[in-house]
Amino acid sequence: MTIDELKKYINDKIYDINRQYPNRISNEQIERFIKLNVRNNMTQAEIDSKAKEIDAIYDDYTNRIQQELESLKKLQKKFNDNDYQTKNIGELDISTLDYDQMENLFFHYSWKKYLEYYDKIGMKAIIGENSKGVDHEVSIFFSKGAEAVLELWDVWLKWRLNRQNSPQYRGSTPEEIESTFERFRNNNISAEEEKEWHGWMTYL
Repeated sequence: MTIDELKKYINDKIYDINRQYPNRISNEQIERFIKLNVRNNMTQAEIDSKAKEIDAIYDDYTNRIQQELESLKKLQKKFNDNDYQTKNIGELDISTLDYDQMENLFFHYSWKKYLEYYDKIGMKAIIGENSKGVDHEVSIFFSKGAEAVLELWDVWLKWRLNRQNSPQYRGSTPEEIESTFERFRNNNISAEEEKEWHGWMTYL
C-alpha cells in the first residue's frame, strides 16, 4: 500500500460510515483526520501499521454508533409504550404539509410523558433544570420552520448522547453523577478517564 492508497483507504472507510449513517463525518473532519494520520515521508511499515489502526478505529466507531442508536431506540420505546390520553391537544400530521406551510409553523420539543400535564395545565414558561445558570428569564423556546427544527434536533441529539455516553456524567444516581462531574471539572480524574473523555469529545 502506498501513501495515496492509504489516503484512499481512509476515504473509503469514512464513505462507508457516511453511507450507513448519513452525514456523520464532514469533509472538513475527513481532511483534518488524514492530515493528522498521514505523512508524505511514512515508511512502508508505518503505512501498514496505520492501515491496521484505521481498521480498529473504524470498528470501534461503528460499534459505538450502533450502541447509541440502540440506546435511543430503547429510550423511544420506553415512552411510546406508555399511553397518554389528551382531550385538549389536537394532533397534526406534518407529513401532509408542504414546505411553505412548514416554514410558517412554530415547533417545540418536549417529552411525551409531559403531554397529560400540558393537556390539563398548559405549557408554563419556566427555567428548566438544564437551563439553570444559563437563562435568567422564564421562557418557552420554539423553532420556526423545518430547517430550524432539524438544527434543534441535531443539537438536542448531541446533548442527549453526551449525557448518556460521556464519562463526566457517569453514575447511577443524581448524587453520583454530580460527584463525577465535579471531579472532571476540578481535573481530579485518572489518566484513563481523561483519555476516554478526550476521545469522546473528539468523536462528538
